[in-house]
Amino acid sequence: MKTQTEIQFSQAVIISQAVTEARMARQAEMIEEFLTSKCDMFSGADFEHYAEETGKPIEWIRANAQYDEDLGAYGSSLKNALEFGDYELMDQLLLN
Repeated sequence: MKTQTEIQFSQAVIISQAVTEARMARQAEMIEEFLTSKCDMFSGADFEHYAEETGKPIEWIRANAQYDEDLGAYGSSLKNALEFGDYELMDQLLLN
């Protein structure tokens, strides 16, 4: 026999707000993590991951990436993309 759970509208609003607050807190944590990361060894998938987790567009992620090298994204990051065939990162670096 199936049991049904009935949720009142006011309960649904409270649940929705809690989910939204948890998502925003997670995004804030991920933004902090990203902004304190050095991106020299990141792959294209790493940048996409942070875009998804932070809720920020990939353009924001690329513009706020921090690197150890003076060449920034065009140092080790580009070299690694070329060396390992990371076409996603090459596209991000060379086509944008």
